[in-house]
Amino acid sequence: MISYDSIFEEECEVLSNRKVGKYHEITFSSRRIVKSIKVGQFVNVKLDKVFFRRPYTLLFKDNSKFSILVKVVGKGSKELSEVTEGRSLSVIGPLGNSIFDFDITNGDIVSMVAGGVGIANMVSLAILLKNMNKKSRLFWGVKSKDEFFDDYLHFFDEVFVSSEDGGVGYKGFVTDVFRKKYGGELVYACGPLPMYRVMKELRLPEEKIFVSMETVMGCGIGICYGCSVRVVDGYKLVCKDGPNFRLSELVL
Repeated sequence: MISYDSIFEEECEVLSNRKVGKYHEITFSSRRIVKSIKVGQFVNVKLDKVFFRRPYTLLFKDNSKFSILVKVVGKGSKELSEVTEGRSLSVIGPLGNSIFDFDITNGDIVSMVAGGVGIANMVSLAILLKNMNKKSRLFWGVKSKDEFFDDYLHFFDEVFVSSEDGGVGYKGFVTDVFRKKYGGELVYACGPLPMYRVMKELRLPEEKIFVSMETVMGCGIGICYGCSVRVVDGYKLVCKDGPNFRLSELVL
């Protein structure tokens, strides 16, 4: 559930906009959001050319700045990918729940399954696991070699890369590799809905699998009900009840 007392709006200065493969790693200065945002939560960024704010998950942070990873898919993300150093943008956050609202660290290792830009959710978790003397195993799937980059792979203890066309890593879907390597540990996943549907079909212990849902959002704070998803006992809002859910509670 959202606690509105812990959500802040602040003008965040763009400290850097770095090209990472086909994506853009954008780093903002922050005084308030950065102090409370946790792994798996997101921020909403206001832009000039689109009406609704755009949600972006936390990539990583330190004491005075945080970063997001932007994939250009439309007008809003294109505008954000072109921001220059020194510009200030209105940012609201932290929003949503954290993966640490679940028992994700109850074990010596966590496997992470990421599709494309879903790798953004995994980096800060891998950093925290390392600080806790726990291991991280990344399964990252991309469509082709031109979507691959290795800038963040050093944060993980084990890495398995796959591509649909076989241009890099294993040929096939990321779920194919994950199924062969899975050893019963806790899992955190971020990717498209078809990936989650396949994970359900694998008939793995769903109570051990947590996923970050991506959907179109309006307000981002639970008012407009534009991001509802079906769960076993009705509907929940991705922005307010999520974005992180147990796979077992989702109806896909």
